[in-house]
Parts: sequence; structure tokens; C-alpha cells
Amino acid sequence: MNNREFLFLTVICIILAAALFMPVILAPGVSLAEPTGEITDEVTDGCRGILTEDQIVVYYFHRKFRCPSCLIVESTLHETMEKYFSQEFRDGRLALCFVNIDDGENRHYLDEYDLLFNSVIVVEKRAGKAERFKNIDRIWEIYSDREATIQLLQREIRPFLAGG
Repeated sequence: MNNREFLFLTVICIILAAALFMPVILAPGVSLAEPTGEITDEVTDGCRGILTEDQIVVYYFHRKFRCPSCLIVESTLHETMEKYFSQEFRDGRLALCFVNIDDGENRHYLDEYDLLFNSVIVVEKRAGKAERFKNIDRIWEIYSDREATIQLLQREIRPFLAGG
């Protein structure tokens, strides 16, 4: 093998390695909140918060590979939950779950919540079953405006917590 072939193979290997590991590097980790309600970096079933049978769950359904827009939505969602809903996390009234819908075990969510692409869904659960839900699809129109996105999330989540 000459130097040119060696260089070509090295570059190809670097590109392949980057393609494989970049989503892991770019995507924030999934974590679970401690009983104090603070969001930490611990992982349990892709959810943050104390999981109970009767609560509001905010799902972020995503694909394996996430674009920059998807990462912005995920980051803003995490910030909103941590900043404005810490008491609800502490009380176990609210949880946040990140679910990869490309995983075979999660494909049922596509039909359950009528998903076509990455989505933020607010779900009211009673006795472990979804009573009602709402797709916050407007988030994709405004995601680049972080403050507007935070306000939208608050406006959509608070009525679920209030029971309305």
C-alpha cells in the first residue's frame, strides 16, 4: 500500500468514526431527577422526574440522528422544565421523557400519539394510561426564538397540571 492509499483509508476511517460518534457527542444525555426535583444526569428509561401512575408527562419523541433544530428544541425543553417546573418534578406531578422512536420497542408511540416526525407531546396519565394528550407542533415554527419557545411550553404544560 502506498502513502496515497494509506492516507485515503485513514481519512475514510476518521469520517466513519465521526459519523458514528457525532450524535452521541452532540446529543445531551438523558437523565432522571432525584427526589428533590432537580434534574440530574442519571438515566432511567429516558425519563427525568419521579415516575408515577398519575401525572403529567412531557415527551420529546426523536429519531436516532438529531439535526441542529432538534437539539435546540431538546435543550430548550430541558431548560424550561428545570427552570419553571422544578416544584412539579419534586412533587412527582410532572416527568420529562426523551424517547427514540427509531427503537423497535418505542414504535408503538407512532400510532399511540399519531406521530409523523420529532414531536413534543404533553400527556395526562391516570392509572398509568394516557387520558389525554396534546402535540405542541407549533414549537417547530418558533424554536429558534428560545424565549418564545419557553413561553409556549409553559402555556401548553400549565393547563395540564391544573387539570384543564
